[in-house]
Amino acid sequence: MSKQDANYRQIPHRLQRRQPFRGHTMTADWMYGREILTHRHVRRLVTSQLDEDAIEPYDDYYVVWSYDLPIAIVHREYGVIRNDDKISMTTTRHQNLVRAWLKE
Repeated sequence: MSKQDANYRQIPHRLQRRQPFRGHTMTADWMYGREILTHRHVRRLVTSQLDEDAIEPYDDYYVVWSYDLPIAIVHREYGVIRNDDKISMTTTRHQNLVRAWLKE
C-alpha cells in the first residue's frame, strides 16, 4: 500500500485503519523488523522496551512519525511503544493525536 496525502482531519481515520499516510509534518508507514534495526531513531525506541533479539526480521511494524522522530510503533504481538519526549508544540500535537487514537 502506498502512502497517500492526508490532512489533520483525515489522520485519525488513517491511524484507526493503520494505513500509510503522508501529512505535512506527520507520516505513518509499515516497516519490517529488519528495517527497524537499521533506522537509529526507531531502533533506539524499540530497544528501549524490547530485547533486540525479539525483533523478527519479517514482522510488520506500523510506525508513526512526527518530522523524523518516531512517536509510536505498533506491533500485533508486543502492542504499542510510544515516544513521549517533549520536542516541540507540533510533535506534542501529533502525540496527542496518537493518544486519542489509542484512547488513552
